[in-house]
Amino acid sequence: MEALEDVYNKIKSIYTSNSSSEKISVLKQKLTGSLKSLDYALDCYETSRIAMSFNGGKDCLMLLLLCIYCLREKYGPSLAKQKLSEIPFVFVRPKDEFHEMDEFVQNCQDLYGLNIIRISLPMKDAFTLFLKDNPNIEAILIGIRRLDPHGMNRIAFEMTDKGWPKFMRVQPILDWTYSEVWDLLLETKTKYCTLYDNGYTSLGGISDTSPNPALMNEDGSYSPAHLLSDDSLERFGRNRSISFQRTNSRYLYESGASSYAPSEVS
Repeated sequence: MEALEDVYNKIKSIYTSNSSSEKISVLKQKLTGSLKSLDYALDCYETSRIAMSFNGGKDCLMLLLLCIYCLREKYGPSLAKQKLSEIPFVFVRPKDEFHEMDEFVQNCQDLYGLNIIRISLPMKDAFTLFLKDNPNIEAILIGIRRLDPHGMNRIAFEMTDKGWPKFMRVQPILDWTYSEVWDLLLETKTKYCTLYDNGYTSLGGISDTSPNPALMNEDGSYSPAHLLSDDSLERFGRNRSISFQRTNSRYLYESGASSYAPSEVS
């Protein structure tokens, strides 16, 4: 309960701040849009019919914080923890995952009381199995942003592509930049995966992820991820010689835009 209240209070202090700083103004603007989408998703699906894709990366971590805030606003301090525990957090584990990511997901489970479901299968197979075991789930929260692979033409509420198990993809943080995600995590003093302090800026599996060369110092060490000054270099540490593997991906997409008819997309 204390951890949830801490998250709520820190985001509330940003959201209601009278500060004239550009950083806080931008965060307030982005929070407004994302929280509106999240609130609508909870109205539509409630906690009994919604899940979240969660691998411990910075984007889904921020989405978790926003989810906690929404639940606290919607249900109050006495029910927020219970409502959060009703949401399955699906951790699709890469075959060659970093142990630091696994440890961080466990830390989040312990700190926030998350219901983590770990599945070691390719992404499509993992969610096919998850939905078979949880047929009540109709929507899944996803921490994708526009500069991510498959992210540019997405909308906040979008059905899965043909060939995938059918559910609503809820994508509330599409318009956040890399720097803005870090601004919120740092402003709220949120603990994050230690790999980010070692120069990693985008996390996949061991075989396709390295520290970002743009953060290398003269002595061969690496600066923390939040010091990356050029957002376009976020994935500069990903090994592009290795073919894109859905086992190592948190993305639930086949195409640049939904292959369902527009009428099937909210």
